[in-house]
Amino acid sequence: MSLAITVLDEFRLTWDQHTLDKYENRFSNYGAFYTFMEDTPKTISGYQALVEARKDADRTVSLVVGDAFNPVVGDTRSCTPSVDIMDSAYETPYWHTLETGFWMNEAMNQGNYVTYKQQFDRQMEGVQRVFLEAIDTACVAHLAANLSGINNAEDNPYAVVADYMQVPAAGNFNFFNEYGSIAMANDLQPTGHNVIGSPRTMSIVRGYQNQGAGNALNTAFQFAGYNFAYSSNIATASGDMAVMYLSPIGSLAILTWIDPDCRIEKRIGDHKIWTKVFLPMLGHEVGLYYVADCEDKSGFVSGLERTHVETFEFSYDYALLSSYNSAPMTVPGVIFGAQFLA
Repeated sequence: MSLAITVLDEFRLTWDQHTLDKYENRFSNYGAFYTFMEDTPKTISGYQALVEARKDADRTVSLVVGDAFNPVVGDTRSCTPSVDIMDSAYETPYWHTLETGFWMNEAMNQGNYVTYKQQFDRQMEGVQRVFLEAIDTACVAHLAANLSGINNAEDNPYAVVADYMQVPAAGNFNFFNEYGSIAMANDLQPTGHNVIGSPRTMSIVRGYQNQGAGNALNTAFQFAGYNFAYSSNIATASGDMAVMYLSPIGSLAILTWIDPDCRIEKRIGDHKIWTKVFLPMLGHEVGLYYVADCEDKSGFVSGLERTHVETFEFSYDYALLSSYNSAPMTVPGVIFGAQFLA
């Protein structure tokens, strides 16, 4: 005789009774993307009209821009003066597409500790996280690709290597004070700049912000007028303490566009629906293509040879812009890079 037959079944603590896995879907630092988003209405006040004018993916939309006007300065008046006329041009955004999605099968949840809502919510978090990772990476790449090739303050005070200012460890406490003068040397305002840095930039900034008047060296005075943001997608080399990109506030922009079927919200019955959905972590709408169909999911759970499956596809197009420069080989741009050396 024994109690072997009535031994308790395996016990599972339900998902809503712990937070052991809360860091599986952890979000990173997406300061580059959020800075582009914050800058957009300052850089392109009519950005919504520009996006709305792109009725389909084949229609080109552009911004009218004007080149710098540099008439010749003479030293003699004349009845036939030497005059010139400005040049205008178009700046055309280049669009990229981001797409991801997941599927749901409510029948599968019937015999599972994970409910339909729990699964849906976790997968929606993942959609936003991978979108943020992709778009922030693209924003960082845009900053790196559009660094000013000319720095009129080179060697005064920092050497420039591959378009990045080299800030020695012994002098990085004074960089944000110096940068106002660097900006002026490149004909930019001395204050009012975005600073998008790798994560350690935050500790450097906070450390020096707290060295105020009561300290032997007051470094706190220099941080007014900067908009600091941090991105984990900014790579640092072994000899770097931090890497950052600086640009005037109101010089960056991101445009987002939803495909026509989702915008006009077409549908085929209740099993194929095109619509829009707002993703709060991104801060903008994306297109949603929903399909409900019969599929064979018996490879996941026996008995689901012809089960009801829902597919959710999310997508949008984006374009990244920064201030126009008609002569980048001779005129400084607006994006500057700095490496704080270890």
